[in-house]
Amino acid sequence: PEKCVVEINFLTKPEQTDEYFMNWIKEIAKKIYLKGEVNVKVKEPRYYGYITSEDSDIVLAFKKAFEEEYGFKPKIGFKATITDGNIIAMGGRKPLIVYGLKGGNAHMANEYLEISSISKTCNIYVKTMKNYFNIN
Repeated sequence: PEKCVVEINFLTKPEQTDEYFMNWIKEIAKKIYLKGEVNVKVKEPRYYGYITSEDSDIVLAFKKAFEEEYGFKPKIGFKATITDGNIIAMGGRKPLIVYGLKGGNAHMANEYLEISSISKTCNIYVKTMKNYFNIN
């Protein structure tokens, strides 16, 4: 063909730059002896990866709220996914956590939420903000 357009969606680690991936794709094109011109660009909006420190004020406020509500410590982890949080966190410049209702089949057929989790989740949101802003 005269022209071929390929769009690739990457979930990146915070330390991996746009330049890293653009160069990586160009190197692959060289290795497979791709003929023609290869242009690589980042399509906006760009959802940068981020990591929020477990010692950040928002995480500490959340942990306290969760433990008050459930009576045990939350499991803190890393999730390779894209959410609105990637934009809000601005590549890690703003501390952010993602926590929500219990449920399953997110973003697919038969997605559901457990009604019984609404009250506890709302309580955790309120307590987290009270802890974060030192409101009694």
